[in-house]
Amino acid sequence: HRSRSRDNVVLMLSVFIIFILLFEHRLVIPSVLQSFGRLHPLVLHLPIALLLVALGLEFYRAGRTTDDDGYQRLSSFLVFAAVVTTGIAVIMGIFLSREGDHGGDDLLWHKWTGIAVYVIATAIYSCRRATWYNAMVARIGVIVTTVCLVVAGHFGGSLTHGDNFVLAPVLPESDSFNQYHFPAADDETVRAVNSNYRVIRPVALHSPALAVNIYNRSLYAPKALADLKALSRQVV
Repeated sequence: HRSRSRDNVVLMLSVFIIFILLFEHRLVIPSVLQSFGRLHPLVLHLPIALLLVALGLEFYRAGRTTDDDGYQRLSSFLVFAAVVTTGIAVIMGIFLSREGDHGGDDLLWHKWTGIAVYVIATAIYSCRRATWYNAMVARIGVIVTTVCLVVAGHFGGSLTHGDNFVLAPVLPESDSFNQYHFPAADDETVRAVNSNYRVIRPVALHSPALAVNIYNRSLYAPKALADLKALSRQVV
């Protein structure tokens, strides 16, 4: 009965996601659901953690030659929890994307690789009790899901923090950066003007030029730019 109830939850969640994807361009998101969608960057960390743990257990389970009821119950629950929370994060992300403040290729890649994570994780959940579900199938599913998760995370980071947010500090300078002949800013000055909603970082490793990303439109004020006066030579 517990397994059937979980299956029904996953089925209803999947049907709802398919529905909003089919009619996405006709959706008008009410303000209450807009607030729900804006929690996407916060909530998605839970399914990521659950997915990594569940996929790790699934990868290990596929190579076990003996059954352990406790281990099986734990791994089954974690896979189920990962699928449900991932589905909720997908719905929140779709609602957020409909606000019109996001766009471009980064959004498309983030959206569809995130949906791919949900689809593959759901397939793993649905098929793991089948007789043909063996170690090779399980491990291929785990690896593909992990790759999609990494890609979705990369483009999600680009949406919120700018291009190459993770790799920019270690990327070598290209010839285009040689045009900057001004001195680098003082580290203490940069730290003083950094905040949760205003991130300042070098455009590349050892480059004196600085890139500025400002987030949360509702909290923006002209003072956010005025505070950068001390870095006016370095900001490009």
